[in-house]
This record gives sequence, C-alpha cells and structure tokens, in this order.
Amino acid sequence: MNWNWIPLRDLLRITSMPITVSEHNVYKQATLLPYPHGVVLKGVKRGFDFPHKQQRLIHSGQFLISKMHANRKIWGIVPPELDGAVVAKGYLSFDIRPALNHEYFAAYLSTKLFGQASFAACTMYGRLIVQQFAGISMPLPSTEDQFRIAEVWRHTHSALEHTAEMFSSISDIRSGVIQDWFQKKNSSWEHCTLRDYAEIGPNLSSDFGLTVLAPDKIILGKSDPDVQGIGIVPTDEVDNRFLYYFLESQKQTLLEAVSGTRYDLKTILQNLPIPLPTLYEQRKFVGLMETHDEALLALRKEQTALHKLVQGMLDGIFSGTLNLQDVLQTL
Repeated sequence: MNWNWIPLRDLLRITSMPITVSEHNVYKQATLLPYPHGVVLKGVKRGFDFPHKQQRLIHSGQFLISKMHANRKIWGIVPPELDGAVVAKGYLSFDIRPALNHEYFAAYLSTKLFGQASFAACTMYGRLIVQQFAGISMPLPSTEDQFRIAEVWRHTHSALEHTAEMFSSISDIRSGVIQDWFQKKNSSWEHCTLRDYAEIGPNLSSDFGLTVLAPDKIILGKSDPDVQGIGIVPTDEVDNRFLYYFLESQKQTLLEAVSGTRYDLKTILQNLPIPLPTLYEQRKFVGLMETHDEALLALRKEQTALHKLVQGMLDGIFSGTLNLQDVLQTL
C-alpha cells in the first residue's frame, strides 16, 4: 500500500513526569507485561509500601516501553482505568501525537515489523537505545485507513480476549473442583499417608507412576531419564491419575513444607496425608477432571490458531501483502 513512512520521533513525544510518593497517600501501581497484555495493574498500595519513593506518573493513552527489556516486547498503551497510576523509573513514557490513531498504533505494536525494529534498537543486553528507537519508521496511512485498521484490531483483539477469558473461567472452575473434592470430610474414605499406598524414591520410574521434579512441578508417567526427580509408583488401590490431581491440589502445601522445614522432598511426600476414596470414586473424579482438561486443551488450540490468524492478518496488512478491504469483509 502506498503509505507514508514516518519516524517515531515525529509521532511520539517523550514525557517525564517524576513523582515522589507520599507515605500516607494511596497509589495505583502499574507494570508492563509482554505485548499485547501491555500496561496492567500491579496493585494498590500506600506510599510507605513503596521501597523506591521515586516513581513516574502515567496517563491514559500514553505509550510505555521498558528501558531494560524492550527486546522482550515489554511495551503497551496506558488504558483509561490506569490514568494517574505510577510506574517504576525503568519505563519510558510517550505522548502520542494527534496524527496517530491510538488503536491503529496498538495494532502496529503487535506486528513483527515493530518487534523486529525494536529488537534492533536494543543493545545485546536488551537495553533500549532511545535515539535509535526514535528513528524507527512506521507506516502512517490516511486517517480513514488508520480508522479501518483500528477496526480490524478491535474485532480481532476482542476475539482473543474472549477466548482467554473462557480459558481462565474454566481453569478457575477446574481448580475449584479439585480444592472442593480434597477438602471434603468423608468418613468412609481412608485417611492415610502417601507412603502407605505408594513406593517413593529418587528416579523411581514407571509408566503408571508420577515424577515430582519440584513441589510445583509434577509429571504424570515417566520423566526424562536425564532429569532428577522423586518417583511415585502407587499400589493397585490408587489410580495414578487421581494421585496426580491430588498432588496438584497440594502444590502450595508442598512448597511451604520444603521452605519451612528441614526435611527433604522425598520425606515430605512420604508423610503427606491423603484422603483416599474407593477406586470407583477415584476414577469417577478423574473422569470429571479429564472433561475439564479436554475443554482447556481444545481452547488452548483455539487460542493458538486464532493468535496465528490475527498475527497473520495484521502482518499482512502492514507489509502490504493483504488488501485491507478484503480483511474487513472477512470480519
């Protein structure tokens, strides 16, 4: 497409709004996640909770980028709900000039074109070279075309967010089911320790067992032979998949035990209390959990496919290999 190419220095104006947080005031603290997550709320806290009192004030619609980790896509546009928040001094903030549609710019920020240019404007250690970054040229179409590309971004970004929300919702339901199940007080269940119904030891391997690589990292089945871990091989009275879900529910307990006691992970696992229902009940629970896992796997595949589609569309628009009108007609 026959668009003008304009250096960022002509479209962004660097701002510096340092602020010393007052001990008794309450502040919204923002941080940056890899794009397209961008600028998000880190927390709300009082001034005396900030270890570093020198912060930067940010406003809705500003562009933020990390000075130290720009090579990792640590950038974003400040959303309205974070207007007046503060960020650490390690971020640069820019006002976006009126000629640049904010949502058009948001779409451009997600492209390989911008990612590659930003990577090239960093040192080998990831530090942003500001002058080089300001010299990056980006396409600036007409106001009408910017609006139309912004429309593409709104539709596609909304679809990605909706899928992510569905995934998060099912994950929360799954976690709730696991926690509720293992918090039951059922008098008919066997109450024992894991060592009563499983062989536990370093590098113990079995197709029907589990491997605990760390308190929060559990693998169903064999692990890589080169990886050191604690193997767990349950007896015939315990379904290995039921045991996997039980250990998943105990991750926080295991983490706290490892950091708070002098015992090693093997000993902690051996003495871990486990409520044990009948084998029939175990497998009934496993079936319920596998239904959730299948739904999450299907959504993850959908997310991946949708992300590739969106990325391909935006990259095609900005590279000129896709006609904007054709893309709009598919939405």
